[in-house]
Amino acid sequence: MQRRFFFLLMGIIAISNVQAQLMSNQTAFTRADTLRGSLRPERTCYDVKYYNLDVVIDTALKVIYGSNKITFLALENTKRIQIDLSLNFELIRVTENYFDQGYQREEGAAFINFNREIQKGETVTIKCEYSGRPVAAKMPPWDGGFVWRKDSQGNQWIAVACQGLGASCWWPNKDHQSDEPDSMDIAITVPDGYTCVCNGKLRAVGDIYGPLTRFEYHVSYPINNYNVTLNIAKYAHFAKKIQGIDCDFYVLPENLEKAKKQFEQVDEMMQCFQKTFW
Repeated sequence: MQRRFFFLLMGIIAISNVQAQLMSNQTAFTRADTLRGSLRPERTCYDVKYYNLDVVIDTALKVIYGSNKITFLALENTKRIQIDLSLNFELIRVTENYFDQGYQREEGAAFINFNREIQKGETVTIKCEYSGRPVAAKMPPWDGGFVWRKDSQGNQWIAVACQGLGASCWWPNKDHQSDEPDSMDIAITVPDGYTCVCNGKLRAVGDIYGPLTRFEYHVSYPINNYNVTLNIAKYAHFAKKIQGIDCDFYVLPENLEKAKKQFEQVDEMMQCFQKTFW
């Protein structure tokens, strides 16, 4: 019992030391912290129902550009709401029904000033067009952002880790954990030859202008903003049906045969999940 207590105590001390190191640079809360963390009237006045994120990833310049359509239900009459987007990005334009809406930026917040009063119970869609270079992750996932790496063949291998940093580090949204969209569409355009894997179900893959390929995914369930993610590489793909469910696997080509062996355990995992949760 004493030995167990000793190990437990040392574990608590170790965790405390790590937390202290992670927070050592935080001396006081800032205005940016308040805008990101608090539920101000400009946030509580609306409930996000749906996001439609549509962006191009310029892997050479490490730049993102595109738009996000935000559909929300007004919970109060309002002429002003807050969305969030890192100052790394330019918020080019905000429109409702193709009409420009005014906005003001402060720290990582953008306050949208509507040309009219939105009525309680009204469903509204705004389109936020933006572009910029996302912060590069220094120590993902703890110090988050975009991960720009290359595989053993020198090809791009890109991901994003933003649970701590916040989803607004790479796309405009209501960046607060109290509000999740009921569903979402994600369209990511990447250079030809690359595959983009996202949340949800892959609906379409198509060539668009220039040497680019567009991947379209649909998320049919509520999702946390920080869980919206992407993985881009020259993946090898294999698929199989497990317990009546279509399962797709994307791995680096040199790991394909090892992955087929490794992921045999998914059959038992799916059986366990179905037995336990269905």
